[in-house]
Amino acid sequence: FRFLHKAAAKLVTAVLYANPFVSKKVVNPYNENFDKPGIIIANHASSLDTLTLGMLTHKTIYLVNDWVYRSPVFGILARVMGFYPVSDGVEGSVEHLREKMRQGYSLVVFPESKRSFTNKIGRFHKGAFFLQEQFKCDIIPVYLHGNSEVMPKGDFLIHDGSLTVQVGNRIGFKDRAFGESVRERTKKISRLFKSEFYKIRLSIENPDYFKEVLFANYRFKLPRLLKTVRKDFDINKTFFWEMNTEIPERAKILHFANDYGQLDVLLISFSPGRKIVSVYPDQEKYRIASALYTLEYRNVQVKTASFENESKSFDYLLTDQALFKQVSNSIDKSQFRKIIVYDRNSGTYECIHD
Repeated sequence: FRFLHKAAAKLVTAVLYANPFVSKKVVNPYNENFDKPGIIIANHASSLDTLTLGMLTHKTIYLVNDWVYRSPVFGILARVMGFYPVSDGVEGSVEHLREKMRQGYSLVVFPESKRSFTNKIGRFHKGAFFLQEQFKCDIIPVYLHGNSEVMPKGDFLIHDGSLTVQVGNRIGFKDRAFGESVRERTKKISRLFKSEFYKIRLSIENPDYFKEVLFANYRFKLPRLLKTVRKDFDINKTFFWEMNTEIPERAKILHFANDYGQLDVLLISFSPGRKIVSVYPDQEKYRIASALYTLEYRNVQVKTASFENESKSFDYLLTDQALFKQVSNSIDKSQFRKIIVYDRNSGTYECIHD
């Protein structure tokens, strides 16, 4: 079993390295070697997650939903790699898993329980932290970055991009900084994990990070449109990036738009938790923006309407200079926490109301 386990881990790692246009990086600042078994927790964003975790160690048992284990396609690989079905909860599997840890294996748990398909980390479930209490072992945080871009939802191809696996510091069972109860530790470790992952994102992502996601929305449209979008991105990418890092991850944004949807694509790609409603007075631009895959998939509301009665329940207003006079005459600016007016020709912006 150990031989097959190790061979399978080498095989899946080879699959990742087969694409020369995907950079792979392992960051291990605490020199973790996984010799001491623990519970590895990782964010779950893509089908690539188990492959990228395989770059760290083969001494793992993955806790997964039953469908993976029973699948006629993935079932055999799941058994060889040590996947263990826990759809009904981990309570009935404690002794089996205890024996695996005694044999030197770490347990891999995705606390979100399902793939998010984005860089947004969902709510943590308590399974991993229940097991930590049962086994009195360490939690080992592992952060996976880039997987949702290299293999997006619905794709079976590995796209060009970068994958980063970063190993965090162990959290010992006796470390009471994260609370006493399973529930309390779940919440506090979840908060820490999300905070550390956001720092990793900011250290890796840059103004160019989502450009291929953006361009892919226009690739099968008119060539002149893609050319226009590329030119606009080159001029405004610094502004786009500053907007993404300044506007909160869960902001409610009203956007009076005068582009082809590109700013909305970048805003929602960076933070899928944002609520965005975009109003396009230009019918041609509305038609193009409303058909963009990213905006449809992320549930961005694209509308063609007047400016009136659109300012309720939002805390940020975005608009370009060409539309600002119309906006000023039609809405109550005091309702917004911040109004950002940008100039696409120069790639600059200013806050009118803060």
